[in-house]
Amino acid sequence: MKVKFTGATEKRKGGCPVCGKVRSGSTFTAIKSYTMPSGITKTFIAGRPEEVSDSDGEFLLLYKEFEVV
Repeated sequence: MKVKFTGATEKRKGGCPVCGKVRSGSTFTAIKSYTMPSGITKTFIAGRPEEVSDSDGEFLLLYKEFEVV
């Protein structure tokens, strides 16, 4: 099965240790690693199709960041 990573938006939270003010925001992630049920850890790059086994592909499709090519 070929799947494509479309990228992910991740929320970040940080703050000032002196005044205690909290900052939050989100960033787009184009490279991300996943550990699949087969035990393989694979790094995906946004927009690049990757060949994976059918069971690993079904697992990755549970995430919104993947689509079938």
